[in-house]
Amino acid sequence: MRFRLLGGIHASNAVRSVDLGHARQRSVLAALLLDANRVVTVDQLTGRIWAGATPRQPERVLASYVSRLRRAVLDVAGARILRRSGGYLLQVAAEVIDVHLFRSLVGRARADEDLDTFDEALRLWRGDAFSGIDTPWLRAMRETLHQERRAAMIDRADTALRLGRHTEILPELAVLSRRFPFDERVAGQLMLALYRCDRQADALVHYQQTRQRLVAEVGTEPGEALSTLHARILAADYSLHHRQRAVVEPPVPREVPVPRQLPPAPPWLVGRDQELAALGELVDPRKHDGTSVPIAVLGGVGGIGKSWLALHWAHRNVERFPDGQLYADLAGFTASGEPRSAESVLRGFLEALGVAPEAVPADLGAQAGLYRSLLADRRVLVVLDDARDSAQLTALLPGSAGCAALVTSRNQLSGLRIQGAGLLDLDFLTAEQSCELLARHLGSARVAAEATAVEELLRWCAGLPLAVGIVAARAAVAPTFPLRELVTELRETAARLDSFATHDLGADLRAVFSWSYRALPEQAAEVFRLLGCVALPDFGLPAIASLVGLSTSETQRRVRVLVAAHLLFEATPGRYRLHELVALYAAECAEREVAPEVRAVAARRVVAGYLRTAFTADRLLYPHRSTIPAGEPTRCDAGHPGQHQVPDRDSALVWFEVEHACLVAVQRLAADNGWDEAVWQLAWTMHCFHDRHGRARDSLHVWNLAVEAARRLGREDVRAEVYRHLGPVCAATGDHEKGLDHLRTGIELAERGGDLAAQARSHLALAYLYELGGDDKQALSHAAHARDLYRDNGDALQEANSLNSVGWYLARLGEYERARTRCAEALAIATQNSYLEAEAATLDSLGFICHRLGEHRQAVIHFSEAVAASRSLGHEAMQAHVWHQLGDVHHVLGEHLEARLAWERALALVDAGQAHAEARELRQKLARVAAAG
Repeated sequence: MRFRLLGGIHASNAVRSVDLGHARQRSVLAALLLDANRVVTVDQLTGRIWAGATPRQPERVLASYVSRLRRAVLDVAGARILRRSGGYLLQVAAEVIDVHLFRSLVGRARADEDLDTFDEALRLWRGDAFSGIDTPWLRAMRETLHQERRAAMIDRADTALRLGRHTEILPELAVLSRRFPFDERVAGQLMLALYRCDRQADALVHYQQTRQRLVAEVGTEPGEALSTLHARILAADYSLHHRQRAVVEPPVPREVPVPRQLPPAPPWLVGRDQELAALGELVDPRKHDGTSVPIAVLGGVGGIGKSWLALHWAHRNVERFPDGQLYADLAGFTASGEPRSAESVLRGFLEALGVAPEAVPADLGAQAGLYRSLLADRRVLVVLDDARDSAQLTALLPGSAGCAALVTSRNQLSGLRIQGAGLLDLDFLTAEQSCELLARHLGSARVAAEATAVEELLRWCAGLPLAVGIVAARAAVAPTFPLRELVTELRETAARLDSFATHDLGADLRAVFSWSYRALPEQAAEVFRLLGCVALPDFGLPAIASLVGLSTSETQRRVRVLVAAHLLFEATPGRYRLHELVALYAAECAEREVAPEVRAVAARRVVAGYLRTAFTADRLLYPHRSTIPAGEPTRCDAGHPGQHQVPDRDSALVWFEVEHACLVAVQRLAADNGWDEAVWQLAWTMHCFHDRHGRARDSLHVWNLAVEAARRLGREDVRAEVYRHLGPVCAATGDHEKGLDHLRTGIELAERGGDLAAQARSHLALAYLYELGGDDKQALSHAAHARDLYRDNGDALQEANSLNSVGWYLARLGEYERARTRCAEALAIATQNSYLEAEAATLDSLGFICHRLGEHRQAVIHFSEAVAASRSLGHEAMQAHVWHQLGDVHHVLGEHLEARLAWERALALVDAGQAHAEARELRQKLARVAAAG
């Protein structure tokens, strides 16, 4: 009876396979199984299953999936899915889940050096993990599991070599070498096996082939370990041949000293209480099975405070490790670019443990064996600071459960998960924590005396402890130096990193970032540079693919390298951002290393990708909207449009909500580069989204940019369209007269061009502005003129809009029967053509008419239908308006509870859209209802 994830997602009991339902439901089960016997929150499940395309009611959808899964797995090994606060827990014995069984068997195989147990673990794999399911989270987990499988295969080969099974393992190593041609550890294993099989020449040939492949395709020479092995084989080093372990007795000294290698403790630590507690949990032997070594990895960008936290915790917990503390700075990211070798670190550790220099073995494997022998049955803390990668650490980790290892690195070192390591990535400090840190440096009085300057100063430091420390150091050397002078320096974006420069490279932000950047593979470094070409608040994967001109899958592979190096952060599943100061460094790299024409082409691809997707999403959301003068947006994409996926209306709405800030930034990017066609078209694609979600200020900003672009283009049809949209937006933001002027200009331009549809749209907009100004007669006149123009143009759909407007203004003037007739005509046209926008607006007008005529029950029916229609459209502004009026009708009918509920719904939507005047009116009505009891 077993759950299987190492292949397809399956479950079976003693007699049959269990039907787990469709792909998304199976992905929910996979997410619960991977965290079996732990609560998985609803938010975590939502991110794992849907990434950025979350349905409207994810909790309800999840509940339905879990309900079906609960019945399906009930008879599989006693599994139960339980509801817990905030999420779900799958309760089951871990050994019936192949992933957990695999990890347990591999851990036992490593500890016992048992090839049969390795084989038992590897036989659990039936194909790619989670085969047939593809979500961003499962793809990441699939990659992690595949890395674990690879590590187990390579560790099995190591074990076989140590046991003298080189002849038996040789064919398997040949297969591994073909499968992982760039893995130097596998190359070394095959070379050693060949040498032990008296095939020295073949071993040397394989080294040359590996070296040529690395140089040609990766651009790097073999590492120190492989080069040393090559030299020893070349010299026919007899000690490479397998020898029985009993022959080699480690030279353990009679009295082993207690090493105390920790550097001095940091003077203070601010804002890391939660991380200290989490670190204590990760290295607590009681949380492990008594056989594995507690390993904690602190990750984060350079300057985030990893070393300070590690040393602070180590000094606070010295008593937990009475047999000593070993420390090594691995120099993974330094000015030299050369990390320390494991051999040099091990030699230092062995000497600290009492081994005479002449007794230290020459071979790395022998050194590691002696090191772990000396630590056996002892309680020692090993602190490995600034590691480059997992390979650098393999020989340095202790092997006994009484010890613990604390590692810091700018890379994620996900490979250490294989050995049960706990990964803890440090986040940036909050504004309050940054202020406390600055006060520790400069004193509370000085910080309090210049509170305004400090607030802005810390904003530019962006929560990076090293940045705060550099600023504090500059201020500390001159106690009378006004902090506002530093603020003035930091305001200059182009020179901001200069303000964080010092003579000490370890405390120079630009130098610190450069060490991480120079350690990147060239393909990932190219992506980093191109990210510096565009200033976006964050990046979806399709946007990065557009930027670099590559497929999404290849882009994701390179992005993962940047995330692992903590130069790019995955803020939410599938969305990435650069820290503000890292973004400045990326921009400097782009300016210095990327040709201007390459930067321009990359930026054009990004603009084109967003523009085409925004146009498609707008069409899905508002299919009856009139076309823009130029037709579909111009490509301006250098042949590579963005690959954003918006297949339906719901995903289009989610896309606009998620990408809105980026769309605004992309329009600014287009404006800065003089791509005027894209500037006004981007404003056009965002308009309905802004209008229906009450984002008047955002709309004003993008249309003001569009006005300048249209003027530069010199096209009257474009200018007419821009002024027609800008007029109502100005009025909505409080500048009524300017709005009227813009609309009159738009009408004049449309009349000169003979565009009847453009004239009609502008007259309808002008009617709305006269309504806002209280002149319903003028509003009616312009609405009627728009209706006539639409009729002359043969546009029945838009005639429905204008007929409703005529009816609305007649109703406002008290001519209710004439108003009802016009609205009935409009509703008939809208319903016949499935024009839901016009249908919702007309039902609202009919509700208003019935309310004024005293037909309150009929008004409730019309308003309720208008609410349903506007909700299905996602038109929040209309929903708020209709809920408000519906509450008024219920209040007149004496239905105070229903009135209160309707007004509360309207207020929630109005507050979200920041319509302050209407919000005040609604609060007053709610207060009166509450006072009346």
